[in-house]
Amino acid sequence: MTESLSLEAMSGPEAPRVTHLTSVHSPFDNRIFHKELRSLRGNGFDVVIIAPHSRDEIVDGISIWAEPKPRFRLERMIRTTRRIYKRALSSKARIFHFHDSELIVAALLLRLHGAHVVYDVHENLVTSIKEKEYIPAILRPALSLAGGGLENSLSRFFTLVIAERCYSARFPGATEILNYPVHELFEMQPRPDGASPPRLLFTGESRVDRGAIIHGSLVHALPGLEVHLVGRCTSRLAKRLEELARPHEKRLRIVGRDRLIPYPDILNTYARGGWTAGLALFPPNPNNSDKEPTKLFEYMAAGIPIICSDFPAWRDLLARTNAGICVNPSSAAEMTEAVLHLVNHPDEARAMGINGRRAVETKLNWRTQEKKLLKLYRTLLSRDPRS
Repeated sequence: MTESLSLEAMSGPEAPRVTHLTSVHSPFDNRIFHKELRSLRGNGFDVVIIAPHSRDEIVDGISIWAEPKPRFRLERMIRTTRRIYKRALSSKARIFHFHDSELIVAALLLRLHGAHVVYDVHENLVTSIKEKEYIPAILRPALSLAGGGLENSLSRFFTLVIAERCYSARFPGATEILNYPVHELFEMQPRPDGASPPRLLFTGESRVDRGAIIHGSLVHALPGLEVHLVGRCTSRLAKRLEELARPHEKRLRIVGRDRLIPYPDILNTYARGGWTAGLALFPPNPNNSDKEPTKLFEYMAAGIPIICSDFPAWRDLLARTNAGICVNPSSAAEMTEAVLHLVNHPDEARAMGINGRRAVETKLNWRTQEKKLLKLYRTLLSRDPRS
């Protein structure tokens, strides 16, 4: 899917250079690389990303300028940020596009140098701080208030892009560039795998606040039921999930212990076919309830029926598309009933998968968002960044 070249194979001098910056994400992050950067590169931009990585290289015509991976968060927030800022300056880009709130100070300095700077808001900092387990609980409310206030006051110096509709409450007027699926996913034809036991799939990072305990416990719902968690999961959490799954821990398949799963591997997982449902059974909390997880749209694109939490935004999406079932994530009976319904009504389950794919093909796909991204960049290039 990708081709790696030496760093010397640079783009032509006529292409406007844009540089993306991240201290937190992999350079191959789904949204950053497979959507935004590939779209920009495919439409005539000279694209650079500065990110923690093992080496400098060019992949799919996109220049990756690697920074050493930090050993701990404080090093990332200070040393890595400083190094990214210095390299960003040397890239002489027309537009800088950053993806992490901890890079705001570096981005402000780039703005003072007279560049266009885009802030890509991936999360609600106010609510996400309250869910971060590494921060002592007693400090979270104050840090949430301070961090959110600082972000709001400084964001006015940037052009704002938001990954979720719900972020518009904090950033009115921002451009929505939503995390809809790339065309490779909804054009994919799942491989038939014949008769198989019921299989449930969750893709993405497994964490307690993202339903890991709920997903892992579903192996108890039906005899023979398999639950596949495909995405980064700490060894500590994986061990806890396997203990909860006993005596059926062999039917809990965890792929991604202490490592990221490359996006092409996620696509191959979808292509295997035979999935009874895609899971998004997140527990209720302020950081989950208003968001529309990327995985919902990916399940739809892959033709997989959805079983997800009964949050208002998610319930509205499934009501509009008829692509799955919403349940109370606190009710084991409701979740079991939803799985049984899909197993016992295969024609209805197949129709849900078809409905989801049709919704993605017609509207909920990355091509619709790519147009907005390109329009924004071209508008910025037509303006004086000092204005």
